[in-house]
Amino acid sequence: MKSLFALSGRQAFALALLFGILITLAGLGVRELESGDETRVAGISAEMYLEGDYLIPRLNGEPFLEYPPLYYWCAAASYACFGIDDRAAKLPSALAALGCGLIVYLFARRLRLPPWCALGCCVMLMTSAQFFGNSRKCMVDMLLAFCILLAVFAFYLWTEAGTIRRKVLFLLLFAAAAAGGVMTKGLIGLVLPVAVLGCWLVGRDCFARRFSFPSYAALGAGTLLALAAVSVWYWRLYAAGGADMLHTVLVVNNFGRFSGSQGDHSEPFYYYLIKMPSLFWPWLPLVPFAVWHAVKRVRRDGDAGMLLVLSFLFVPLLLLTAASGKRIVYLLPLYAPCALLCGVLLTELPEKVRSFLTRYGGRPAVWRTAVVLLCITAAVFIAISEGWSFCYPLLAAAFLLAAWFSPRSVRRVWLTGAAWALFFVAIDTASAPFLNRENSLRPMFEVCRAMERSGRETVLLSAPERTRGAAYFYLRRNVREIRRDETPSADAVLITRSKSGRAEGKPFADHHWLIP
Repeated sequence: MKSLFALSGRQAFALALLFGILITLAGLGVRELESGDETRVAGISAEMYLEGDYLIPRLNGEPFLEYPPLYYWCAAASYACFGIDDRAAKLPSALAALGCGLIVYLFARRLRLPPWCALGCCVMLMTSAQFFGNSRKCMVDMLLAFCILLAVFAFYLWTEAGTIRRKVLFLLLFAAAAAGGVMTKGLIGLVLPVAVLGCWLVGRDCFARRFSFPSYAALGAGTLLALAAVSVWYWRLYAAGGADMLHTVLVVNNFGRFSGSQGDHSEPFYYYLIKMPSLFWPWLPLVPFAVWHAVKRVRRDGDAGMLLVLSFLFVPLLLLTAASGKRIVYLLPLYAPCALLCGVLLTELPEKVRSFLTRYGGRPAVWRTAVVLLCITAAVFIAISEGWSFCYPLLAAAFLLAAWFSPRSVRRVWLTGAAWALFFVAIDTASAPFLNRENSLRPMFEVCRAMERSGRETVLLSAPERTRGAAYFYLRRNVREIRRDETPSADAVLITRSKSGRAEGKPFADHHWLIP
């Protein structure tokens, strides 16, 4: 481990980049889309791509305005490059997770952490259970987390920039990231970073006993620029769908979940406290100590960077706790500050611990174990993976080549990083057959396609959003829907979802039934 403490900034960033590529992209398509948010988002994206209507998201032909279209645009671009399949649908989330890991590394370096600590922040973020799982799902939340993190980091860079040109560039980057957050999941993508930065500026000025008007003016200007950028889509939406459609997007979906007027995902205020043990695992036990240490630094030194990270953690947590609608996935933006705080805690490792790690890490057995683990995990996911499997050996080879051409003192670090990344991929690929059997709707729609070749028609019977999205994703077309009080035609193959069970049909994943 002596080589870990001696990593240069370039070596640590390169390792973070290749580690992120492996852990997010390797084996991405082994686990199929789950019935739920994934099938809905993938279906809307496929319909947008095939129908060519990039203004209004549609779900089986009907406007679906719960979220703005940025993720759908990204997935449609992925479909255009790689075809409509599970990997392409999840690729925007994977790339957003990779971006989060790299920004956390750069953020840590800006906080003046040594390269090995910054690398630790990146690794802890990308290996936390919830973050890793959501990085491999077709959902909008990872892209939202990326936009929020980028907005906060860009404004922090603005406060440290020394020239007018750099300040303008960072302010534009902040506005673009905030606009991306709004276009991903509504005004929450702007409210969270602005609330974090506003509270941070107030706290910083209180510690410094001054009022920094230019910072507040810049935050306001960046916010207005972001709103001006997103207003283009809202105006075009109003022109195409009228005031009712605009009201649905602006008012109902932005304020409904916060105020409680929408019942879905409604939970009591203590919901996140109950779910806390599943957050940021396995690094969660470090977070209380990291927060305590960061608070001490802020009180002792007035550290503005630590104050920003603490604001990044607690301000969104309070806002999301106050909201009526709650889900674990809503806390994804908080994983980055948790990783940064834990990275800062690493700098306080006692000298005895460092000495122990140096002695242990220098033993040849550790190097041999890393190589063996690398080979085993690589063999597992390459053997199981389908489709783009030729890319994965190339990624592993890139890691090995980087290790080979690195100084001998850091090769063990490269190989250990590759083994750690591929270990997580192996877990995902090993669990894929079971998860596919339990959650994938592909087998059901393959049966439907076979029946359609004999002249039967697939019909959705009072189907929920997840089923309607899956129908378009797998069948590549809109599917006729009927209500339960309607009588289907004699040649119809009915698809419905019922948790109570239907004896006359054939059961499939997620309580779906196929009625021939």
